[in-house]
Amino acid sequence: MGAERTLGRMMSFRWAFVFVLTQTLWAAGTTVRFEPESPEIGPFPTDALTVPDAAQKTRRRVNLPMPDCTARRSDCLDSTAVNEFDGFSILPRVRVRFSGPIDVNTLRDGIFLLALDNLTDEEYGVHRAATAVPINQVVYDPDTHTAYAKPDNVLDQHRRYALMVTDAVRDRVGDAVGPGPEFLRCIGEPARSEYCGELASLTRMLNAVGGRFGAARRVVALSVFTTMSTSDWMEKARDTLNSTSPMLRIAQPRSAFEIGDIASMVLRQQSRANPMEFLPDFPVPLISLSGVIRVVFGSYWSPTFLDQRQHISVTPTGEFVSVPSASEEIQFHVWVPSSPKPRFGYPVLIAMGGITTHRFETTGIVSVFASEGYAVVQLNAYGHGRGPEGKLLITENNGAVTGLPAGGRGVDVDGNGVFDVIEGFYDVAGSTGARDGQRQTVLDLIQLTRAIRVGIDLDSDGFPDLDPTQIYYIGQSQGAIHGTILSALEPSISAAVLTVPGGPLVDVLRWTTLGFARSLLTASLAARVPAVTNMTTGQQHNYVLRHQPVKVNDIPGAIDVQNVIEMMEWIQVPGDPIAYAPHLRASTLPGVPLRRVLFQHARDDTWIPNPQGSALLRAANMQDWSAQL
Repeated sequence: MGAERTLGRMMSFRWAFVFVLTQTLWAAGTTVRFEPESPEIGPFPTDALTVPDAAQKTRRRVNLPMPDCTARRSDCLDSTAVNEFDGFSILPRVRVRFSGPIDVNTLRDGIFLLALDNLTDEEYGVHRAATAVPINQVVYDPDTHTAYAKPDNVLDQHRRYALMVTDAVRDRVGDAVGPGPEFLRCIGEPARSEYCGELASLTRMLNAVGGRFGAARRVVALSVFTTMSTSDWMEKARDTLNSTSPMLRIAQPRSAFEIGDIASMVLRQQSRANPMEFLPDFPVPLISLSGVIRVVFGSYWSPTFLDQRQHISVTPTGEFVSVPSASEEIQFHVWVPSSPKPRFGYPVLIAMGGITTHRFETTGIVSVFASEGYAVVQLNAYGHGRGPEGKLLITENNGAVTGLPAGGRGVDVDGNGVFDVIEGFYDVAGSTGARDGQRQTVLDLIQLTRAIRVGIDLDSDGFPDLDPTQIYYIGQSQGAIHGTILSALEPSISAAVLTVPGGPLVDVLRWTTLGFARSLLTASLAARVPAVTNMTTGQQHNYVLRHQPVKVNDIPGAIDVQNVIEMMEWIQVPGDPIAYAPHLRASTLPGVPLRRVLFQHARDDTWIPNPQGSALLRAANMQDWSAQL
């Protein structure tokens, strides 16, 4: 014991000496500020802003300080939302503040992330321990001497990372930046807290091998943080479907119609509830349907995980997800090919269209696949197709008219009696965006695969007509975004074609030139309290794309806009395709094999901008499975 006490005193003296010496050496120069309990100063993110939580898979829960909830109501709601997560975003907004001006051209060389340990053994992970991750998309705020950046690629979920600032960052006169006094005090007194002890040990180790990260490069500031479990809830919600019945049924009074017998098919979408109103009739284009012999209508039941606000409540990641008591009857239709039915039924193609589209609007691809012998199944995404009282009117050549439910899934969220185009799917009034409408849609698609595997008898002959071992998926735009998540989660999907997907979703809305899509983000920012108005005219967020020079901000309020949008991205991660793309091949989820997915991108696409399409492809690490349209 005496020897241990002597060694302890020697180590304490050594650390105190190093602290005083280093503080003296760096006192006159520019330093990295270190206040881990302050998100504005950081370095951020940091586990200093978490609390222990045994109910979480990571054993941690985010604990950001709360803003003034009276003056900044929306910031308060956002902080409350992320404080339920078991870690930080897999695309975090890195923040490093300096004591004075710095040379912005040295930021990329001096700041990077280092992968540490994965907190579960459920999946392989993209990064290995000690993998260095560069930063990208760097923005510098000269007013506060703060650097902001994003990781060069998506981080692993439920993994710990170190955010490292090294002396490769230089100030305006070319001198290396140094450690701030608070950081030196923290690592100089490792017994001060568990967090300081970890930083001290990690700093010693990193400085001992500093040559690996660049010649004579030494750590001058450090934080350690844990990423959130992004796919956990969806995996558990998917598994609950095994205990539910799809309760498949064929439409009444009639389900099947021969294409050659149909004179017209008209969709009448409900636009208002009281008084009942409908949009102008939409004629379904049947003339282009070659290779199709008949269309069959049916429905199945899928659990509804959304609450009255159209949100999905956060469940601690260490706990089970329970089956909700509510469910929805979802209408679908099947285009049956004219080719002879194979012994075990037709191979099935689930086809989903873009945002705002309904299930009869994307018949253009039907002929292509029906001609190859595929039965094509279509349904509405959650919140799409307007109100539930819409009708499909089928007039046959003999004059008979049959009315069937149109399957509108719009929700009158604001209670004004109007079913807006995607009301219920996208949260305009809050920060969740399309996160939960998207997750509900994917679970509905998974439930559809369950129905196909149970057996769908389209012609009432007592035998299934769709092959449960050959279920494929094709999606365009928003449908491709659904397909990214679906493919990562559902093992029964044999292969998928994803046409012009993109992510992160908030970046799609940030950069798109499609007025409707961009207006969703603008409306969300304008609805905040206090409102964020820098997005109302042009690209006033003053952000930067990958591999561009560091953006030195010169637009008042732009940094605040960026921070709000980054917080929205964090909140939306559990339903963002960028979080699921790594699970297609690089790090598949438990029970899901390597995925066969073809990504298709449109050159010079400004609706789903090319940078967001390439971000998704890069996250999936499937550049060899992509094609240009």
